[in-house]
Amino acid sequence: TAPEDFQPATIMTCLVICGFLGSRLRAVYIDGELQAPSFIVNIIAPAASGKSFLLRIPNICLAKIREQDRKAREQEAEYQRELKRVKNSRQKNKEFPQDPCPIIREVPAKISVAMLLKRMVQAQGLHLISITAEADTLTASNKAGAWSQKTDIYRVAIDNDGGTYGQDYLSDTSYSATCQMRYNMLTLGTPRAMDRAFYDTEDGLISRCLMVELPSQ
Repeated sequence: TAPEDFQPATIMTCLVICGFLGSRLRAVYIDGELQAPSFIVNIIAPAASGKSFLLRIPNICLAKIREQDRKAREQEAEYQRELKRVKNSRQKNKEFPQDPCPIIREVPAKISVAMLLKRMVQAQGLHLISITAEADTLTASNKAGAWSQKTDIYRVAIDNDGGTYGQDYLSDTSYSATCQMRYNMLTLGTPRAMDRAFYDTEDGLISRCLMVELPSQ
């Protein structure tokens, strides 16, 4: 259903989705290294160019995953409510509820490093995915402080079979863990928005991205 000049961008969008859905697939490259289907694709297009057409692909292909995520978030919210109720209870020696550790695989681009690491651990080796309709969302997230700057995570996630990333904090309020990062990302935006989101051409991330330009409609 894609117009002819949309077909390259459509294929690249499908690449991100198929890599995410085929998370357990592996390929051996010519250098002998094992490769996971990890992709970062940036769709660059002028304003009002019709790039939202491409969002139909994840809306169709991720419907089941999103329903599973919705149920998992409800389970997580119920756990948090019960935990709060127990903490506020005056009864001594009351048992705390057990964390269900649900698998939630589609995460927003505006997510803290600690939460992203937690979601990755709970995913049990499967890929996570972020789909961002506006590249400025990434820019806003990075401006929120060190807690949300994930450029190094993106680089690690794209390398081979997913590189190891972790953090170790003394505070009980933080999340400490180490795991292999497997993470796919699709971002749409105007040329200027992409420049703001991927402003550092020397940090190694840009060479790991697939940049696809849509013609003006």
